[in-house]
Amino acid sequence: MKTKPQVLSSRLCILRSINFKIIWSRSLLIGSTFILSFTSANAQNADFYIKRGINKANTGDIESAIIEYNKAIEINPNSADAYYNRAYDKAKAGNLEGAITDYSKSIEIAPKDADAYFHRGNAKKALKQYKSAIIDYNNAITINPKYRDAYYNRGNTKLHLKQFLQSIEDYSKVIIINPNYTDAYYNRGFAKSELEDYSSAINDYNMVIKLNGKYADAYYNRGHIKYSSLDYEGAIKDYTETIKLNPSHKHAYINRGIAKDRLLDHKGACLDWEQGYRLGAQRAKKWLNDECNAKVDQWFRT
Repeated sequence: MKTKPQVLSSRLCILRSINFKIIWSRSLLIGSTFILSFTSANAQNADFYIKRGINKANTGDIESAIIEYNKAIEINPNSADAYYNRAYDKAKAGNLEGAITDYSKSIEIAPKDADAYFHRGNAKKALKQYKSAIIDYNNAITINPKYRDAYYNRGNTKLHLKQFLQSIEDYSKVIIINPNYTDAYYNRGFAKSELEDYSSAINDYNMVIKLNGKYADAYYNRGHIKYSSLDYEGAIKDYTETIKLNPSHKHAYINRGIAKDRLLDHKGACLDWEQGYRLGAQRAKKWLNDECNAKVDQWFRT
């Protein structure tokens, strides 16, 4: 039993810098000057509603925030920031399709905005549009080759597609950018274990534990690899550490029981299976009945 890789969607700050560029020309006519001033005023008014939307979103009032962004777009239909922030809040409210539409509009207006590609990729990934999400992460990375979170989420998306070698490459990029990124080591270790590169996977889990000694799943997955390598004592130690950090980890009890059974500690195995079953691991019922002579069905009647 392996814990699934932790897939995080890094939230970048919702506050966006709103810079309105005005190109001045000495040859402008009076009418052109008026148009320029009018456009600038519209931009400033739109900026006002965007800031109001951000403030409301930060208080958790997403519905009102979206209304403010709507007003900004009515005033300035070319405000990439209004579409971007409206998309962000639509995604937060669960309207992923609407978010993708708004991110696309933002990208149409500002095609060099790496964040818009990144978050559109996140929305697509959440909808399991994995190949399209990867294209967006590619674009974000092309614009910003040091975009750590784009590499990380692209790696996660490749995991969903079982592209383990490619995901390892992305996690390695993340680690080069930030050598203390524990989740990148953890997920890279998971990908390596799927490729049966157990020694290297253990090295990654060791690094996770070095950086964060309370990372329960790193102990759990390392324990699983040790078990697969017939290091039952080492597996028991890791499952025990997992349980110390997360006493409700039913699978750690189940697997520790299996490892104990391999070492002929039948009593210890039965105690672990019993606890795992009580925590909801139904597969332990047969072992308890067959191996431990336990009348499991009577436990919850007394």
